[in-house]
Amino acid sequence: MDLNPTKGLEKTLAITTLNTYRTLFRDQTNKTKTIVDLTNKSDCNLYLFKMLTSLVGKAVVRDKCFMKNGVRERNIIVDEEEKLFHEKIYEFRKPFETKGMFLGEL
Repeated sequence: MDLNPTKGLEKTLAITTLNTYRTLFRDQTNKTKTIVDLTNKSDCNLYLFKMLTSLVGKAVVRDKCFMKNGVRERNIIVDEEEKLFHEKIYEFRKPFETKGMFLGEL
């Protein structure tokens, strides 16, 4: 599965996405002097990796950094075995969530 972005986001979508990211993941980059530009492919890739690791952890998603034409790039790699493990857990829990049941009510 290839999750690596091929280009950055459009300017209005980039601003909305960054604000949503900061709200959901409590990101503090707006308090530092770091300028995040999601119209840039490498920044977009970095924040996609941050979101995925926050959601599923580094057991499922890893990255491999390399230099290409003097620019640091990263490949996002999904461990398919770990992904299948988490999908099985999700499928197991799905019927309980729709019925509003908890494990104590079984």
